[in-house]
Amino acid sequence: MIHSITSTPADIKAGGRLAIGTVTIPSGATRIKGFWGRVGGILTTAQHNGGTFELEADNMQLKPFQFPLPGASALTSGSIAYVPQIQQCDIKVTAPCTITGYGTLDMANTGVTLVSFGVIYESPD
Repeated sequence: MIHSITSTPADIKAGGRLAIGTVTIPSGATRIKGFWGRVGGILTTAQHNGGTFELEADNMQLKPFQFPLPGASALTSGSIAYVPQIQQCDIKVTAPCTITGYGTLDMANTGVTLVSFGVIYESPD
């Protein structure tokens, strides 16, 4: 059976690698089938969100596991909506495990920049 879990959105800004949050893959999970990163929030006119995500796990080797955070732009001030793009994979899991997400944005924004990530995993139940 396929399951999905998402981190709580974090407000991060440009300025280096910043922690987004964690997700816990429960006991019984056998494989990670995909990841996604998401950015949303409120941008002012002509601002842009984009960058990279990096994932680390407490009891399995994911490093270096980086993938792009596709950009979202605001032509005029206001909120943005972003549809995540799933990065497919097939990684054997040692469950339970905690995966920590990090984000690096490529532009400083003045508004709220909510970033989260998700994991799709497989388990027999």
